Amino acid sequence: MGFSPSLDYFYHSDPSKKSIVRHQYDSSTHEIGPAEDWYIHEGEGAPDGMTVDAEGYVWSARWDGWSLYRYAPDGTQERQIQFPVKKVSSIIFGGNSYKDIYVTTAIYDSNKEQDGANAGALFRLRLGIQGLPEFASKICL
Repeated sequence: MGFSPSLDYFYHSDPSKKSIVRHQYDSSTHEIGPAEDWYIHEGEGAPDGMTVDAEGYVWSARWDGWSLYRYAPDGTQERQIQFPVKKVSSIIFGGNSYKDIYVTTAIYDSNKEQDGANAGALFRLRLGIQGLPEFASKICL
């Protein structure tokens, strides 16, 4: 999940539809508007974990797709970063200036032959792109 820097939009992945969904968001009332399929993936894999950077670009990990993608606010693909791992699961910005990009990967049933030798590893990228701190959540049980 992620919010645009202006807090006008809320994004989340819907792997079952291979899409990234966008909602209008009202930060004063915390109301989330109707869903729209902002991006639909037609290639290998499905959108999984995601975040939004300081420029409003949406980053999407591709489960079963060997890649991480960055999309411009209008939904056009700006870049694809390939990984030596099939199941790229999530992304978050970190470090003191939010310029470190951390990417998680997964392995299914200990099958490194199918999922890649580095399956399950945590990767760090330094691309000079600024992220944003994530929103804190309160979970009540």
